[in-house]
Parts: sequence; structure tokens; C-alpha cells
Amino acid sequence: MSESPQDNQSRQSTSMPRVTRIIPPVYFGIGLAAIIALSWIKPWMRLPDVPGLAALGFLLFVAGLVMVWFCARLFRAAETPIKPFHATTTLLCKGPYAYSRNPIYAAGIASLLGAALMAGTLSALLVVVVFALLMHYAFVLSEEAVLSETLGDEYQDYCSRVRRWL
Repeated sequence: MSESPQDNQSRQSTSMPRVTRIIPPVYFGIGLAAIIALSWIKPWMRLPDVPGLAALGFLLFVAGLVMVWFCARLFRAAETPIKPFHATTTLLCKGPYAYSRNPIYAAGIASLLGAALMAGTLSALLVVVVFALLMHYAFVLSEEAVLSETLGDEYQDYCSRVRRWL
């Protein structure tokens, strides 16, 4: 008995990764756009006018982007995919990965926090909280489960030595 095209399509969809999944940098861009828009359209509750707050925000923003760039270079050097939906071939344990299991996500959060401090509104800070929760629940937890299954004891040992965030 031959398979119908519909049977074949449903079998393929369960065995192939979904191409339409949104990657974290897209969420970062949406968060940054939301911070900018909210600071212009609905600047809800201005933050206290603290000298140097915007400069601190700028430093956090740039430092976060530099950290993401540096971590991306580590992935490239290790020849392992950086995209969350691709199988990892190597466990990164050096550089920022010696101190945090998720330095890219932490850097993205820091960068958005910097943008929010530059915007100077509570509404901008709320975007950072939403982004952090989204990264944790939509990416970090599932990535950890996959890494644990894929890399086994090596990953468990790494988890016992290195904190999830900071």
C-alpha cells in the first residue's frame, strides 16, 4: 500500500526541524524597537534624573553587543552551530562560558537594559523584563534539555560548575 501525499507530509513535519521558528536576535530587534517606540509614543513614568544614567545605558548596550559578537566567534571557532534549533556538536566551556551557561542571552538582556536606561522610562524597562522571561522560557530551558540529552554527563558536569545566568 502506498502512502498518500498527506501521510508523507505529516511524517516529514515531525522528523524535520521547523524552518519558521523565530531566532533570538529577531526578538532582540523587536524588543529594541519596542523600547524606542515606547519612549516616544508612551513614555510611561520617567526614571529619576540620575547623572550618568544614559551613559551607563550606552555602555551596557555596547558591552552587550560586543559580548554577543565575541560569543558568536567562539561558536564559529568551535565549528558548532549558534542557532538554537540546530544540533550542538561541541560544548563551549571557555571565555564567558566558563562563568555563565547563557552569556549570549545575558548579553542581549544587558544590551536591552542599556537601551531602556538611555530611554529613561519604566515602560522601556518592562520590555527588558518581557525579553528576559521570553529567552528563559522559550529558549534556555528547552536548550538545556536538549544539551543534557545530547551531551549527557559532560553537560551535567558543566552545569554543576557553571551558573545558568551570572
